[in-house]
Amino acid sequence: MAKPPPGLLSVGPHFVFSVLIGGFFGYKMDGWFETKPILMLVMGALGFAAGVINMMRELEKWNRSSKDENEKRSDDEPKT
Repeated sequence: MAKPPPGLLSVGPHFVFSVLIGGFFGYKMDGWFETKPILMLVMGALGFAAGVINMMRELEKWNRSSKDENEKRSDDEPKT
C-alpha cells in the first residue's frame, strides 16, 4: 500500500485547527463586545475559509510535484 505524501498528512489538522482557532478568537471577542454568538460564527467562518484556501494550496502543490514526477518518469523510459 502506497504511503501518502507527508505534505498531505498535514492538510486535515491544519483545516481543523484553523476553524477551531477562528471560533475560539470569535468566542473571546464575543465576550469582550457582548455580541454572542455573532463574532464566533464570523471568525469560525473565516477560519473555515482559511482552512479551505490552505487545503487548496497544499493540494495544488502536491498535484504539481506529482505531475512533474510523472513527466520525469515518462522521459526516462526508453521509447520503442
